[in-house]
Amino acid sequence: STKLCHFSRHRAMLQSFFDAAWGSGPCGVWVTVFASILCAVGLGIAFFGYRLYSRAFGAFLCLFAFAVEAVIGTQWLQTGTRSLGKKLVISFCCVLWALLARAWAPKMKSFLEQLLDTFLGAITGFLVVVLLVDLVSSQVSSALGADYAGWDAFAVLTLGIPVALAVSWHSRGWSKILFVLATSILGALVAVNAASAISMCAHRQIPFGGAPAVLLVAALGALVQWFLD
Repeated sequence: STKLCHFSRHRAMLQSFFDAAWGSGPCGVWVTVFASILCAVGLGIAFFGYRLYSRAFGAFLCLFAFAVEAVIGTQWLQTGTRSLGKKLVISFCCVLWALLARAWAPKMKSFLEQLLDTFLGAITGFLVVVLLVDLVSSQVSSALGADYAGWDAFAVLTLGIPVALAVSWHSRGWSKILFVLATSILGALVAVNAASAISMCAHRQIPFGGAPAVLLVAALGALVQWFLD
């Protein structure tokens, strides 16, 4: 009976510990800690996302090149014997690829951003032409009559392609705008949802939440990111 009493006491203490840590419901200490970390990470992405991307691009490219060469080496290792010589060659090539990627990272970053700038400019220019033609299509079609049916498709291609090229040549820096907007919105969503979870666990309500809070944090984050870089 004494052992049973001690066991029941220890079990009750253990249960109370886990109830305090994880909570008997949806909340607990560790849940709150995890939500707080998510909130901090979200704010970091919202306010410093583009700077993090710029600083971490080289390291990410280095790891990516290492992983790709490791996959290639693994395929070779599957054929024939798995000798020590093969493993040494693959390891050397993985390190070599990683070092080359780190050395070429600035040029690769510049190339990818220029490519994304050109793509965004071309898509934007073409979509603007499509929207303008769609806005006037009904009036122009009624004015031209049936003899000119299909003029809208002809106009979209005739005007859209040169406009897309012209806009793409003057779209320098558009990739930065895309990264800033994407990271500020993503970070704001994470931070606001995490803050709402913390307030719910504390049985308190934040002054405002939902879409207005996300828009406010995203706007502030975008402004900070734009003027930091």
